[in-house]
Amino acid sequence: MGGAGGCGVKVEAMSARAPRLSGLEPRACDQFDARGWSNQYTWAVNRVLLGIRGMERSEQAEKVMMALRRVDGVASIRPGDTGQLEVEYDPYKLTVMDLIRTVREQGFLAGML
Repeated sequence: MGGAGGCGVKVEAMSARAPRLSGLEPRACDQFDARGWSNQYTWAVNRVLLGIRGMERSEQAEKVMMALRRVDGVASIRPGDTGQLEVEYDPYKLTVMDLIRTVREQGFLAGML
């Protein structure tokens, strides 16, 4: 059961309260569909703070952020304190363990803070 949203987005109702939207990046437009649901699916984005051991220089942080940006489902990445990254991701596509695995593949130890 779906319909077209205001930005050409397909709206798939998962429940009466939380429709799932496809074909749209988070916060891409401020339109509403015919039912009044926002096309900004902020409820479908989770945020996690990752602690990354050994990521102390800006080149190292950039290497890890580039790897995370390539992962389908990562919405945004913001550097925190030294050795920390705040990652927003789609929980329907990824888990925190997927993010940690990506960081570890770059040669760093990582965990959720």
